[in-house]
Amino acid sequence: MGSVDGEHVSVKASLDDQSGLVEMDPKTFAPSAYTGRYGWVRVRLAGVGSDMARQLVTNAWKRSAPRRLVADYELRGKA
Repeated sequence: MGSVDGEHVSVKASLDDQSGLVEMDPKTFAPSAYTGRYGWVRVRLAGVGSDMARQLVTNAWKRSAPRRLVADYELRGKA
């Protein structure tokens, strides 16, 4: 889910991960409106590098994808 201006996206995370990200860099990370209580994080794209963005998307996918697909992904060494 992204902003209309393309400056922010929201990604699924655990509440613990959300807390850690916000604490690490509150200018880049914030709890998402409405879904933040479930761990979703609003990310300012200008504040993250490509490696961090890749990790955020991968972790969000792992939280949503069927376990079988996640297990296959990890077996292939892409984790």
